[in-house]
Amino acid sequence: MTSLKRWIVEVQDSPDGSGDGILQLPDELWNELAAQGWEIGDVLDIELVADPGHAAIRNRYAECRRLSATRKS
Repeated sequence: MTSLKRWIVEVQDSPDGSGDGILQLPDELWNELAAQGWEIGDVLDIELVADPGHAAIRNRYAECRRLSATRKS
């Protein structure tokens, strides 16, 4: 059984004034996500969930890369 991990990160305002948010992820978390195909600059869908302070994060870019790689092999 895999144990759940929890990270608390803060969304920072982009310095370019675009209204975009920037997530600075802890190295351990980033290493796990990179192993799943995430790359710097990916656009994330963030959905707030019922528990206050929690969100579901989906990376459609990584999903598309994974599907594309599957079809090529």
